[in-house]
Amino acid sequence: GYQCDDVDAVRSCAVSNGCQLRLASVRLRDDEETVRLAVADVDLALLYASDRLRGDAQIVEMAVARHGAEAFRYTTTRRRDDRNFVRKLMEKDATILAHASPTFFFRSPANAIANKP
Repeated sequence: GYQCDDVDAVRSCAVSNGCQLRLASVRLRDDEETVRLAVADVDLALLYASDRLRGDAQIVEMAVARHGAEAFRYTTTRRRDDRNFVRKLMEKDATILAHASPTFFFRSPANAIANKP
């Protein structure tokens, strides 16, 4: 499909319709400022970001702060499985737990303590 690599055009669209990130090039889906603009508009934009930025703690925190716990479902499984990160977000909104990864609940105690998947 079509992928736009014009940074100004993508950022301009992302401000008013974050889901347009899905039409951005791979390079722009991995551009922090472009992703921040898109995610600030709508949490679903996080789904179209690169895996690196979908798992970026600051971007995920911004998405959750702006759009609520539902935004957490669009981050990476690794981030949703990160006990320390989930606990941090739960301090602000306990419903975040509903979007933790399934393995978050079913790890052995040794792995849970070490925060290993």
